[in-house]
Amino acid sequence: MIDIGLLEAARRAFSCGNYNEARYLYQQIAYGYNQFTELEKEAFTKEVSIFAGSDPLYQQILQHIISHIKNTGEPVLQSTLTSVIKQDLGEPGAELLRYVLYYADYRDEVKRIKQGRSYVLSLPLTKIQSALEIQPLEELSPKLTKIYFESSIQYQPDCGFLNEIKSVNDYVTLQKLATRFKKINWNESLTCLYKANQLVEESKEAQSLQNITRLALFLQQAGRFEEAKFELQRLFENVDNYVINYNKMFSKTDELRMQWMESSYLAHLFDKARLIYRREKLIDESKQFLELSEQYKKTEIELHQKLQAKFEQDRLDDWRREQLELEKLQLEAEETRKRRELLLLREEKLRKEVQAQKQQKTEQKQEQVDDMGMLVFIGFILIMLVLIIIIRY
Repeated sequence: MIDIGLLEAARRAFSCGNYNEARYLYQQIAYGYNQFTELEKEAFTKEVSIFAGSDPLYQQILQHIISHIKNTGEPVLQSTLTSVIKQDLGEPGAELLRYVLYYADYRDEVKRIKQGRSYVLSLPLTKIQSALEIQPLEELSPKLTKIYFESSIQYQPDCGFLNEIKSVNDYVTLQKLATRFKKINWNESLTCLYKANQLVEESKEAQSLQNITRLALFLQQAGRFEEAKFELQRLFENVDNYVINYNKMFSKTDELRMQWMESSYLAHLFDKARLIYRREKLIDESKQFLELSEQYKKTEIELHQKLQAKFEQDRLDDWRREQLELEKLQLEAEETRKRRELLLLREEKLRKEVQAQKQQKTEQKQEQVDDMGMLVFIGFILIMLVLIIIIRY
């Protein structure tokens, strides 16, 4: 499991522009990478890759790597590059080379292919061209290869104000504060939105679609278009995590629902991108994002109809199952009633038989008593006759 304490410290250092401290803390967290869950590995790698894009030392080493590959004119071995970086930037630069190359490969800035005990390094174009010979561009996943909003400037919050609102950890309150400060101080408004987003990401909850793009919209309105583009690209790359978090609200995973949510998310994202670019008077780009939004909106509607039909079918299936279960219960109840009636009949029959036996025994005893009385009476008569005869004679 990821160390949340170190992660929070790294994020705070990053947000305050303390890149050396943030880099050190991220490296400490990375030592436990093998113990992370798959989702934690994915989220951590993506987070550090974003940090790397703003890390001045990362950018410095990366430029040396790219320059060396360009000057060589062909792919180079990582082991060879290590000595070059050590010569140019000293031992500290060489120690960070693995960090830079790993995330440069992840960010598609340098391609790294395993060869023996080392890696072959080349520029992305070489890799892309070789891939295109095997697979057409349109068949590649757009979420992995497409950069819609190109920018290298990530928004950094006002660290002073971030400390002032340290005790405010309620998402709704931060959203309200962002709206209030919007009319007074853009830095404070943006910082509130930044912290609100951090809270959501830490909780792994899916916020409303309207709220996910607020920071990008506010950045553009504050005159920070490049940072707004960076935020839009970050949101685009985060679609999978959003869908996963959204799906947690339900008791079971539904692939159709996840596809619908993804289309809904992207339709909304590109619609807000359309608005942002239109405000910047970039009409052609705005039209392109409008087309993308409409395409995803169309897909969203189609998937929603399928999802609704599936929902109705599931509800009908549930009703049928309930009816079958009810019929089963009714049959069981009827069988129980019949068994009870049969048992009562048997008990009544047995009771009558016992009563008849008792009556028979009583009658037999009465007959025996009657017979005994008759014998006594006859005996009495005979005795009397004998006495009369004796008296006479």
